[in-house]
Amino acid sequence: MSEVNSRGPWAPLAIRVYRYVWIAALVSNVGSFMHIAAASWQMTLLTDSPT
Repeated sequence: MSEVNSRGPWAPLAIRVYRYVWIAALVSNVGSFMHIAAASWQMTLLTDSPT
């Protein structure tokens, strides 16, 4: 493995395996957000109750 000599907030993404894990986590988090938003939206369509 090569060492990353650059500094900064994006420097860890220069490591390929770390970058892949980071992208996978990002996609997973976006999917979780979409699931929660869709489930909430569906619940508002299924019931007229405000609570």
